[in-house]
Amino acid sequence: MSIRRSPIFLAIALVAGCGFHPRGSFDLPDTLKSTYVEAPGVDRKVTRGIAQSLRASGASVVEDRAQATAILNVRQFYDVRVLSVSDATAIQELELFYQLIFSLKDASGNTILADQRVEMFRDYTYDKNNILGTQSEETGIREDMMQDAVQQMMRRIRASVS
Repeated sequence: MSIRRSPIFLAIALVAGCGFHPRGSFDLPDTLKSTYVEAPGVDRKVTRGIAQSLRASGASVVEDRAQATAILNVRQFYDVRVLSVSDATAIQELELFYQLIFSLKDASGNTILADQRVEMFRDYTYDKNNILGTQSEETGIREDMMQDAVQQMMRRIRASVS
């Protein structure tokens, strides 16, 4: 083995031995091994992110509620607010607000985790001369907020059920 490769193998061994898990991945208790995600009206990117995080943690995401050992109920709320206007009453800054509300129950309906809220706020400059760019920026910010909210939700679930 060459000397150049030794530090790489050493780093891999250290990371593997310290309990490091990729972001969004953690061991779940048996109660959550078959989870049904109930998310009516929630953006598909959010539900897809939740399912991926659960699977990365060793859970099965089941389509039939009757097969579930846990039910994760998820709701969302999204809003855009005006932060500032110019002297000519033209919008200059907007604030995006995203809220993810979730709760967790076992198959019998007993509460494992009561309603929790993850709230995200982001602001950006509104350019009336570049509407398409502004809309594209808003879409990107919204998607980042959703992804961050899912990660925060999964960390709270981990902390509560561990």
